Amino acid sequence: MKKKSKESVGKFRDSVAYEQGHDSPVKKSDYNFSTYGKIISKTNLEYLRKQSQIFNSSKDPLDEKLFNFPKFVSRQSLTYFIAKYELFKKIVNLHGSIVECGVLFGGGLMTFAHLSSIFEPVNYNRKIIGFDTFSGFPALSKGDKKASSSLAKKG
Repeated sequence: MKKKSKESVGKFRDSVAYEQGHDSPVKKSDYNFSTYGKIISKTNLEYLRKQSQIFNSSKDPLDEKLFNFPKFVSRQSLTYFIAKYELFKKIVNLHGSIVECGVLFGGGLMTFAHLSSIFEPVNYNRKIIGFDTFSGFPALSKGDKKASSSLAKKG
C-alpha cells in the first residue's frame, strides 16, 4: 500500500479549493497524487472538477444540495456509501464497537456514526472509533516479520 503524504492530500484539497472559486492554481504536476489510497488520473481529476462546477453552479441552497447528495457524487462514491450501509446492517445485532483505521476525511466514520444513530438510537454501548496516522502506515517491524501468520506481509 502506498503511503499517503500530507502533501498529496494537500494537493487534492488545493485543486478542489481552486474549483470552488479560491485563488489556488492547479499545476499540471498536481494531476497525479494519492487520495483514498488511489492515484487520481487526469481524467478522474477532470471529473471531480466537473462535479464541483455542477455543485457550485446549482441555484439550490446548500441544505437542498446536501439533502440531494446523490445528484452530485459519482457512482463509485454512492456505491462506497451503500457498502457501508450493508456492512452496518450485518452487524447491527452484534455487540461491540466499530473501528475504522485510516479515516482520512472522516466520511466513512461519520457514515457509521449516522447509521448507528438511525438503526440503534438507544444503543449507548456501541462506540464508533476512528484512527489515522496522518502519514500512512509504516512498514512491518522485525517483530511483525517473525509472526507466524500467513497474513503478515509487507504492505
